[in-house]
Amino acid sequence: MRSFIGLLAALLVLPSCLLASITYEKVIACAILEKLENTPYIFVGDQSRAKAWSWSTDDSEFIDAYYFHGEDCGFESIAQLCRSSYNNVSYGKEMNETKTYHIEKFWYEKGNKEIETKNETLEAKLFKCQDYIRAEEPSVPKGSWSDRLSTAFAMRGKCKSEGDWKKTAKDECGTTPTHYNLGAKCGDRAEYLEIIFVCDAPNKNTIFEAREEFLEQREDYFHNSQFAVLQRYAELAEKLMEASAKNKTESVDIFERELTKVSVMVSHTINGAHKLTSLSTLQLNPELHELLSHDEHGYKSRENVFTRAKYAVRNIAIDRSTQLFHLAVTPLSNGSLENGSMGFMTYAFDDDMPGDLSKYDVENLLSIMDQHSGGLEDFPELKEPLMDYYVDCIKNHTLGIAPEHLDFLREPSAHARIAEMYEDIFNPGLIDKKYLDKPKSSSSYSFFWPCVIVAVVLALGAFYVRRHGIPRVGDVPIFRRFFNANDEEQLVEEGVSGVENPTFVAEVPGQA
Repeated sequence: MRSFIGLLAALLVLPSCLLASITYEKVIACAILEKLENTPYIFVGDQSRAKAWSWSTDDSEFIDAYYFHGEDCGFESIAQLCRSSYNNVSYGKEMNETKTYHIEKFWYEKGNKEIETKNETLEAKLFKCQDYIRAEEPSVPKGSWSDRLSTAFAMRGKCKSEGDWKKTAKDECGTTPTHYNLGAKCGDRAEYLEIIFVCDAPNKNTIFEAREEFLEQREDYFHNSQFAVLQRYAELAEKLMEASAKNKTESVDIFERELTKVSVMVSHTINGAHKLTSLSTLQLNPELHELLSHDEHGYKSRENVFTRAKYAVRNIAIDRSTQLFHLAVTPLSNGSLENGSMGFMTYAFDDDMPGDLSKYDVENLLSIMDQHSGGLEDFPELKEPLMDYYVDCIKNHTLGIAPEHLDFLREPSAHARIAEMYEDIFNPGLIDKKYLDKPKSSSSYSFFWPCVIVAVVLALGAFYVRRHGIPRVGDVPIFRRFFNANDEEQLVEEGVSGVENPTFVAEVPGQA
């Protein structure tokens, strides 16, 4: 009997448990707040408008979608609401279910300044947000480039027909793309949220590419320009510290003025070194607001988002170089900075005083990029290329260390290792350039050993010729000339004489 009662109680509790476990993952609710006619009350705003809610997995309930300003609950409004509420969704599909809400309307009576409230019920339709199915990435031949355009992430972006996407892609490419794929289909409509195209036209922004001779000199300039300022900076700092210790007021004033002048030049030197050594092509670089202009057109460009992200990475690299400069000048100046004798260091480093270098480790890049992302989260496929770009950038911009010694930059705590290397490089009054020496590459060895083998073979051949008494060919001058097809009549057969080896003579063309 007791077991029967227990079973009955469990059955009664089960429905409530099931109801509690019901979730509406990626579901939104939408209803229309109607304007009431023929009433002494006027709805604030005096307009019919849409009211929306989105399901919160954290709260396990629908919450007010305060960011939604749609005029209706139509297809485009629901699609935009879905994409604003959840990641990786494209549009909303109506469900056979509604939800009743109790809301308060704020009213005021004509001629009365006091606002009143009115309770009403609202029947909202439910929509299931559908997954965002990307376009397939096409293969990109050498010499071509690709871009992904999407309206999904733009403010009030809408679905576009194939014809509209082709026209947009042509505008971006500069000519008709060689290939394209459409993606994120908008339900049963023949419309899409994105296109990926391949373009074989040259980048219309590129004016010229730097010559190899210039590229080879960039690394030396980056280090030497900063070394010059760094050395002068350290010398003055040490002299200032000595003058302060001896209470030489006049000398202190002189060194402070000189050091201030050098301090002002530090940030300019670092910025200039980065700008020049980063230059491999001269392009019509658009301003930041121009990179954002695609939002006004109703779509975002992957290439422009990447360009903006690289711009942010270069700024991060400059901040990093400023930190490394300070890390170098402290031991070089015999601890002058640590002793507090240079309170005007803000000239050199502005407000970015030295801190934890670990924030520049590769694994922390995206956290630094949060405030500079500019849509990077909309194109997750850019994560790895951006990591590669960052590593390449800081590898070529690490003061006192050549790129060949920085293969560990992708490893955790890489900058802790750089700090240890700086202890060897920078000492009081001395800069050790041992890490600027390029290690011998395996390619040099791969070239060296074949040369050795060829030399040995030739030596053995000469020994064999002498050993067996084979007559040698006499000294015959050889001239190399170049002819084309029209010079055939000018070719004259010549004999060969004065040659000791008859076998060789027989093999010469034109000889009997």
